Amino acid sequence: MKINTLFFSQPASTWVIKCVCVMLLTCLMSTASAADWYVKASAESGGSGSKAKPFNSLTDAELVSGEGDTIYIKQSNKHAILDGQIVLKPNQKLIGLGPDVRNVPENAAGARITYSGGDGEGYPDGAVVQLSSGNEISNIHFKDMSFGAIVGIDVDFTGANIHDNLFSGGDIDNGWFRVSVLLDSSLSNSDVIVKDNLFRNGNFLSGININHRGDSSGIYHFEGNHFDNIGGRPYIFWTIDAAYIQAKILNSSANDIGALGEYSEFANSDSILMQMSGSSIMDVVVDGYTYDNTGQFGGISNTGLELFIIGDGIGAPPELWANNAQVSLKINNSSFSNAVTEAIQLNNLGLNSIIDVEIRNTQVVNANPGQIGPLFGLTGAAISLLPENTGNSGSRASLLIENSDIIGSSGYAVGVYDAGISGFNSDIDLGGGVLGSLGNNRFLDNAIGDIELFQTGGFGLFNWWGGVSPRIDLYGSGTFESVPELQTDPRP
Repeated sequence: MKINTLFFSQPASTWVIKCVCVMLLTCLMSTASAADWYVKASAESGGSGSKAKPFNSLTDAELVSGEGDTIYIKQSNKHAILDGQIVLKPNQKLIGLGPDVRNVPENAAGARITYSGGDGEGYPDGAVVQLSSGNEISNIHFKDMSFGAIVGIDVDFTGANIHDNLFSGGDIDNGWFRVSVLLDSSLSNSDVIVKDNLFRNGNFLSGININHRGDSSGIYHFEGNHFDNIGGRPYIFWTIDAAYIQAKILNSSANDIGALGEYSEFANSDSILMQMSGSSIMDVVVDGYTYDNTGQFGGISNTGLELFIIGDGIGAPPELWANNAQVSLKINNSSFSNAVTEAIQLNNLGLNSIIDVEIRNTQVVNANPGQIGPLFGLTGAAISLLPENTGNSGSRASLLIENSDIIGSSGYAVGVYDAGISGFNSDIDLGGGVLGSLGNNRFLDNAIGDIELFQTGGFGLFNWWGGVSPRIDLYGSGTFESVPELQTDPRP
């Protein structure tokens, strides 16, 4: 390596002065590059983008702003809404001024944005905001978009931080769901945070949609997001090809999902949908999640959580079938209440694909199963697992349940339905089995029975069955061991 000795051959005083000058110049350049710009819906034309004379369009702010700048949306009166689009540059911030948009009436004055021209433009062109890396978006009310709100498609959106926003509206059927946050990429991204946002009151509004293709990977943190009375799904993850998604969903809630107006009875709007193709991999943790469906919206497939490994038998093209897909799903400290069908539905239609699921400290209450069990001429269960859809597919599954309550199902509490013909393809451990479950589950007031198994067996030791013998129905070969049983209720 050749070292330039000219710099070091000068007197020490000169060297120090030059160092200080370089440092000052760097600071000045850094400061100069981080400008603030202001936009207001009701501002007069010809503004300079200053706080006193804001722009009246997002386009003006996009044209003059640079990397690292902050664009502030000033509070407008209750009748004004900023209608337009913006493509953010790396490390830019889009911040709403005024009150917390999540805690004021729907049409109160605030930092509100829409784009009325997005109908039919497709993604990303029809969206309000297009992401770059390191963007922060906060305290914006995205309202009545004709298409999507925030999107990042095949761009680097690593480090994006979307927090404390409100997404609402979208009741007119224009053939599109208004996706609030869409991140769809064949590039790898990480450290993406979507936190403390509110999604509410939109027949054709959906929440967060994450798709990865090729050999890309994505690492995501979702926390404190709340969804209420929307027609679309709160969370969708889809991995295709050899893609990988790692995601945490923490302390979030969803209620009345599938509120599609006149189409509500047909809604297929699972509150969390994990969908897999190819040889992709998912690693998902759900902790502190609360699901309810007090309005009883949706049809036979409107679950609280659905894991779906794609394969033959549903009309999907072969290029989307899974082969060697793998998923790890951990559900902790959560509740799923009043599902109009299965509360938790786990489906493996792929080839050579693996499902590993752990459910701990979770309550599943008043589910109304009616999808997976009936495929086998059976009843169905609040928590349903399909380890293998066809014989000799090479797929397998494991299900551990511990310290959880399954109460009030209109069918069974837990059901496993294995279409395999070459021995058991699942490990079912509700207590005392090979997966290490401690049991301590409560099975209470399930209308038809507690356990329904087709072509499989399992363990359910150290559980409370309401002080009576468990109701276990086995079809085909297989056994289920439940002794010893708890003699007292672990959570009276």
